Amino acid sequence: MDMVKPRLNSKLRDLILEECNKIAGSREIVAAYAYGPYIYGCEGGRYYVDVLLVVKPHIILRCYLRHVGDLELSILMVDKRTFERDIEDEWFGGLITENLITPYEPLINGAYIFDREIYVKKRMILELLNSLILEYPEMSSEIMIAPEYFLYEVMVREASLFPPLTYRFLNLLREDVKARNVGLMMRGFRKALDLLINEGILESSGEYLLINRDYICLLYTSDAADDGES
Repeated sequence: MDMVKPRLNSKLRDLILEECNKIAGSREIVAAYAYGPYIYGCEGGRYYVDVLLVVKPHIILRCYLRHVGDLELSILMVDKRTFERDIEDEWFGGLITENLITPYEPLINGAYIFDREIYVKKRMILELLNSLILEYPEMSSEIMIAPEYFLYEVMVREASLFPPLTYRFLNLLREDVKARNVGLMMRGFRKALDLLINEGILESSGEYLLINRDYICLLYTSDAADDGES
């Protein structure tokens, strides 16, 4: 899926970048990416594009709506510090970075954005692994996990926390666009899973994954210590 044709053609990209530069003004643009229904292939004939614009210095959060010809833009501008704090510990409740779960197209500094996507997905995978271990303590080391499990479980959990996301997830999993979108989303998940394998938290077993027994013991030791302190 690395060679997936982008949804934005060069003309649309140039229009979006022009508006991003106008909005940023004298601020340094760290990165920018487009997301939303148009990028998922679910635009329904509308040229409506969401953009996240990461800048320096500190401004927290600002939203702009722009109409450029047939193109409708919703540009969310956030400073680098706030963006990275939301990635690390959901400082904004994950509001800013939740769109890194779903397909996006980098506009500026794609390597930086992909690195943050991997970080977010690794954090989410760890949360799911810990839940599995605590829920199924006796058999957690024997559970064979398909890599796609993490993608779908993350979507279910996000939708349960914020129900309006359900419509977005159902749309991007529509039959005519599902293969493309799942392929794009799994790139970040697979990179995150490779990191966890290298760190000894997961083990590869053919097409499936197993949770490392040492990690399970470590989690239980830590959990027991926390219970003892409380």
